[in-house]
Amino acid sequence: MENKILKRAVIKEELVKLTGNFSLAVTLNQLLYWSLKVKDKEKYIREEVDQNARTEKDKQYGWIYKTSEELSQEIMLGSQTSVRRYLKELVKYEFIFERRNPNPKYKYDKTYQYRVNLNKIRTDLKNIGYELSDFEHYYTEKEYANKAQEQNKNSINKNEHTSIHSAYTADQSEAAIPEITSNNTSKNISRDLIDEKDIKNKKDQADIDIAKKISKYYLEKSKKASLTVKEKEAVHQVAKLRLPNLKVIALIDECYREFAIKSPNESIRSFVYIANYISRNRNFDEMSIKIKKNQEEKINEKPEQSTNKNRKKSTGEEWLKLLDRKSRASDDHGIR
Repeated sequence: MENKILKRAVIKEELVKLTGNFSLAVTLNQLLYWSLKVKDKEKYIREEVDQNARTEKDKQYGWIYKTSEELSQEIMLGSQTSVRRYLKELVKYEFIFERRNPNPKYKYDKTYQYRVNLNKIRTDLKNIGYELSDFEHYYTEKEYANKAQEQNKNSINKNEHTSIHSAYTADQSEAAIPEITSNNTSKNISRDLIDEKDIKNKKDQADIDIAKKISKYYLEKSKKASLTVKEKEAVHQVAKLRLPNLKVIALIDECYREFAIKSPNESIRSFVYIANYISRNRNFDEMSIKIKKNQEEKINEKPEQSTNKNRKKSTGEEWLKLLDRKSRASDDHGIR
């Protein structure tokens, strides 16, 4: 029996979450696979990463020549008609682009060409807490370059700070009493190192404690059993902001409230979304948030307050009238 290459159709969790349908997810994953096999792959990906192709006419590279029949055989998810329907859905959501052969020499060519919209997929995946696999290193080239530049800048600042600290230490050493022995100096240095380490450990422990409280509150609110790796990273990022616990809780509640207004039929899927919200709104005062929440209640209370004031005013007027009548009666009595 001849060795036969067996077909494989891959279902990825992130693409199912993105499209909401496993058939669309498998179809899109197959097109992503072929995007890495096209001859002009590097030019196509660079075109996407640099975002040079702003209109469909500008999108020169990365087009895949595939018939719906070929795709149906590859992904094994129904007939050619079904696959054609999946492709139309992906085009509708702008996860892929579709065109006929643009070369006028090949007017007879009725085969559709497809091009994956990497930027759209990557952005939408990030919004729900996922990454676009197999392409991340292309996108992170610039991010790594920027990060490396930032790290170098921080390193320079750190070295400058170290130099200043060393100069300050040298000045202190020159001003020190000559009789200090080397043993005493060693003990002092050792003691200082231990103190710095303890301080660092305390800060780390404080971040961990805050992260635990945030995680517990979010799990209770979202009714989830556990956090994903991305969610844990997001929780620690929020903890590092060193915001008061009450403020973090208030911002989480406010994030849920605003999300419910914008998308009443959906729910927040990941703490990554909340972490981004907290980062954007961390300068808001928790009291301002409470005031915003209770605004309608305060508006409803205003008529009652005005009624009470009117009631007090009318009672005061009656009391003054009564006092005036008594005063006039006593004056009349004096005249008589």
